[in-house]
Amino acid sequence: MDNWQIVVFVILLLYSGFAKAVMDIVSNRPNFDRSIFKDRDPEYWLKNLSDDKKYKDIDGDGEGDYEAGRKKMLWGLVNVPVAFTDAWHHYQFRFLNCLFLAWVFYSPVFKFFQFDFPYIWISTGLNGFVDFLWARSVFGLSFVLFYDYVLRKND
Repeated sequence: MDNWQIVVFVILLLYSGFAKAVMDIVSNRPNFDRSIFKDRDPEYWLKNLSDDKKYKDIDGDGEGDYEAGRKKMLWGLVNVPVAFTDAWHHYQFRFLNCLFLAWVFYSPVFKFFQFDFPYIWISTGLNGFVDFLWARSVFGLSFVLFYDYVLRKND
């Protein structure tokens, strides 16, 4: 793996940890109220209040109704992409795309174990497991850093 690939891989893992932290914070009222998003529009940022942005309002109460179906765009031809209707879905879109894109740049980094044929599968599995551990640690540390420290509002 070239150095630039490792850097891109790590940046994408860090950003996906950030996006997952945002998703968890905006998923319920207690987390939202203790976050830096508290002063922003809750109908966009708080997941359970965003139905009116996704669904049509058929009973006139100003709230979206699931039974009415999704809102349309382009003269009613296409559903409004959910990734752009609320913060949770938008950051889910970012989270998944960064996570999957990171694996485009992945190739084995550590080669601690070198076994000859016919046991090469053992070294591939052990080296892959070590790569999994460090990649999962980068993602996990990013998530915890953003969820517990950066995105929380100090009262």
